[in-house]
This record gives sequence, C-alpha cells and structure tokens, in this order.
Amino acid sequence: MNYFVSVPKSGRAIYTVLKDRGPISYSQLLKRTSIPKRTLSYALSILKEKGLITESHNFADMRNRIYALN
Repeated sequence: MNYFVSVPKSGRAIYTVLKDRGPISYSQLLKRTSIPKRTLSYALSILKEKGLITESHNFADMRNRIYALN
C-alpha cells in the first residue's frame, strides 16, 4: 500500500529529512525544511495519523518534541 498518495508535499519533505538525519526536534525540522510552522504542524499530524512517524518527548527540554520514522 502506498502511504504517500495522500501525504502533502511538505510531509514527504519531512519524511526525507527524518530518513536522512534520524530523530529530530520540531525546531530542527523548521530549520532543515524551511516549511512554515502551520504547514509543518499539519504535515506532522498527517504523518503521525498514517503511522509513518512517532512523536516523543525530548527529555533534555520537555517543551520540545522529537520526531522519528516509525
């Protein structure tokens, strides 16, 4: 099954960064992708909904989340 059919272009960009860089924070994703905050949040929610990525706490800074491929 092709999970990327309904994933926006921004979601594919995020997936590629996670594939190349491994687990990364929201702020690092903003810097590496240059995607606007609102678009980034939406794309992350789509990727999580499809089970393609996971979100966990950054124990060094609980205000931030870490995203990784599932």
